[in-house]
Amino acid sequence: MNRTLISHDNPKAAKSTSYGYLNGIHYLAPHTLSGRNLCPWAKNCIKICLNLSGKGVLDSVQQSRLAKSEAFQADPESYLAELSRQLSAMERKASAEGLKAAFRFNGTSDVSKERFKTLMERHPEVRWYDYTKSY
Repeated sequence: MNRTLISHDNPKAAKSTSYGYLNGIHYLAPHTLSGRNLCPWAKNCIKICLNLSGKGVLDSVQQSRLAKSEAFQADPESYLAELSRQLSAMERKASAEGLKAAFRFNGTSDVSKERFKTLMERHPEVRWYDYTKSY
């Protein structure tokens, strides 16, 4: 997989630098062209979803999110292995810049954090956080 899976240029991610963190966010599409949802609420609130806010309105951004979502669902093991490699690179970059690494799984999806459990175990120094609409 030759695709960047972690975004650092989002204004929210960039703001965290002043607090001592290199913040990465993982943006997937909340639903895919094959009809699989990565957000349990995609059918109910897709018209007001953050997926289409900011640069999310750009076709290139939507295509990237859809491609990542399809790759994640087609071969989760390989996808997560690549995400782990990119997290390692993010940790090295954070260290070189005198920052701590922080990572949010769901920028525009709502995948259960249990799907990312192995990543959290492999990267214990990362500050993990998430967003969910789930109770």
